[in-house]
Amino acid sequence: MCFFEQSLWACGLFKWGNMRNQCLKEKRIGETCGLRLIYATTYHKGPCKICQDLSRKSRRVQKMNSDIARWRLDGNRPATIEATGEELRLLQNSVRNLQTRHLAGTIFGSKRQSENDAKPSVKRRVVARRPAVGEQL
Repeated sequence: MCFFEQSLWACGLFKWGNMRNQCLKEKRIGETCGLRLIYATTYHKGPCKICQDLSRKSRRVQKMNSDIARWRLDGNRPATIEATGEELRLLQNSVRNLQTRHLAGTIFGSKRQSENDAKPSVKRRVVARRPAVGEQL
């Protein structure tokens, strides 16, 4: 039962802070028992960093969509429309990634490992052996 600080944003996202009190179960300095309890919570009224990035990128997506619609009406900028469309697709993928990160509860670059990432796949080398004398294949 180690106690940690916690930061909590208005959107419900939280982040663990520094360790404040170590329990008696763990004797080594700097090690924790694995059970995190809240020592104190700091409430933030504003949006978290992921929400800020989401709103910024969403405004940029809206601007690109309106630009593309305006350029299509003009009809004289096919290369610009194509380049902006490609940039728009990349930006929409980035927005989706931020949304999934926010739903997963991760913040500031911390990443939870999925089942595929947890265990790296090891390719085993299969070596064919020669059959012994008199052994059938």
